[in-house]
Amino acid sequence: MRTTSGNPFPVVMTDAGITLDTSRDRRFIEIQTEPSLRLFDKLAVINGDITADALNVYSRVSIGRDLKARFASFNTPSHLFSARRNACSWNPKGGIRLGVTELDTCPIEYQGEQCPDAFLGNCMEQIFGVGNAVKDLMGTAEGQAILEQFLRQLYIGLGNSFFEVAHFANHPMIETANSLGFYLNKVSAEEWADFYDQMTSITCGGIVTILDELSAEGTPGLDLQIPDGDINGTAYTGDVIALFESLIAAAKGPLRIMATNGVITSAGKQYPIIMVTDGIFRAYENYIMTQFSQLPQAYRYQLQRNDGEILTLPNVLQYKGLPVMRWEASTVFDEIVGSVSHRAGMFAPGVMGIAYDVPELRQYEGMGLRMVQKLDAPDNGKIYMDTTLRVGAGLADPALAVYASKLKHL
Repeated sequence: MRTTSGNPFPVVMTDAGITLDTSRDRRFIEIQTEPSLRLFDKLAVINGDITADALNVYSRVSIGRDLKARFASFNTPSHLFSARRNACSWNPKGGIRLGVTELDTCPIEYQGEQCPDAFLGNCMEQIFGVGNAVKDLMGTAEGQAILEQFLRQLYIGLGNSFFEVAHFANHPMIETANSLGFYLNKVSAEEWADFYDQMTSITCGGIVTILDELSAEGTPGLDLQIPDGDINGTAYTGDVIALFESLIAAAKGPLRIMATNGVITSAGKQYPIIMVTDGIFRAYENYIMTQFSQLPQAYRYQLQRNDGEILTLPNVLQYKGLPVMRWEASTVFDEIVGSVSHRAGMFAPGVMGIAYDVPELRQYEGMGLRMVQKLDAPDNGKIYMDTTLRVGAGLADPALAVYASKLKHL
């Protein structure tokens, strides 16, 4: 779920030389200069936290030394009875079989550095020590506070980057945008170069990449199409109820039963999750508020995005007991690539697999980041940062998902 983090609001100026505002978790540092300089805890967009997965969309698997991830499940035996036989007759039926889905993983890394020169020669220099200590960003409490802010933004950047790779690595629309320039006027050339390198320099595909590949191959249940006449740019103008019903009707076997009766998991009874892109979600919101405009619940939802009776998560509605979740991963992708994506799917809990080789996936807590500061020449206070990990993504069982889409470039 896409959220924001940070604080755009300044605090009251004081006469002190340097003020650390600890009332807001040290989110603000004020340095009194002529003119004064303020450092804000810049608002940052968090693309989505795979680890904060209240609906259990993802299965998270740590990778072993063989560098592969495996999702295992037992089949449910069926048709076990037959007519009674003679006493010495033996005809066993219905053995339990273990199904294993194996995902390849790819190594990724981050390398970064921060030189104290960025703060020297201007009003920021007063936060440092004197003499040789002027090149030590961590040599004062004020410098450490600035570094803390810097690392906080870096952690968000690493988490967002992991989210991008896990969902859209090697998506064909990236190559199309690169060849035909659809990204122009969307992001800078420098940002596009970094994005393109991140998303295409590995061989693995992201979850959405794999879904779109299976759809293009005509995989039953994953090849549903959203008609051209049902979309108008980023808006979905078709019959949103008919779209939901088409997803439910396309479900077969265990997924169909889950949609009707739910499934018992370690988190309790759950139902498949309907995940839809922003335009479809807004169409469903409008449907509810229009269709039931005379009900006080619809009025409360229009004002508060909550009907006051059903306790749901932010950006989650319901349809016939199934959670309907705003799928904002595509929004982030479209904003960079210059595309318009309409996607709708129904997924069994945990069918989207994310594999990694860090001991515990903490997506917005550094991803195993290492940091070292070198004070001796010739580095003179430069801070080096790096982390290396492996990532893999895929569907634990394609039969436990149905998917419809319409993808276009602007």
